[in-house]
Amino acid sequence: EKEEEVEATTKEMQIALDIKDGEISKLTSECSSRENKLKDVSGKLDAANTEMGAFTSKLESLQSQYEQVQYNQTYPSIEEEKLFESDDDISLQDLLAEAVLDSDDHLRSQIVVLAQALERSELQRANALERIFSERKSNEESLRQLGESVKRFYSTVRCGDAA
Repeated sequence: EKEEEVEATTKEMQIALDIKDGEISKLTSECSSRENKLKDVSGKLDAANTEMGAFTSKLESLQSQYEQVQYNQTYPSIEEEKLFESDDDISLQDLLAEAVLDSDDHLRSQIVVLAQALERSELQRANALERIFSERKSNEESLRQLGESVKRFYSTVRCGDAA
């Protein structure tokens, strides 16, 4: 009888162990599933942060360009007015609006658009530098002529004092 009791108790313990092992296996599986979901959500969050950084930098770039346009409208130069009158390029915002296709093509298009905007900006910068250099050159010539006039004036004054 005791052997039967021991065997029955052993079977009951084995069944209880099997149930507990099943529960442990189920909990381990749930934990792994949640870890995978967490990794997925973390990846999506990183991608969203990266995209948000890109949008922030694009916003800063557009704000800078907007401020430049406002400045140029407030203080336009004749050459810039001629440049803008002859400039048939579409605006950066129009180019960006057209570039909204799918994400890879969209990003490539944005890079191209921003590169074009950078190129236009560099051309405008080069034009401004050319104007500055030409103004300096004309100012240099005016100062040289003024110096010559002052020398003649003093030599005339000295000759008048000597007489």
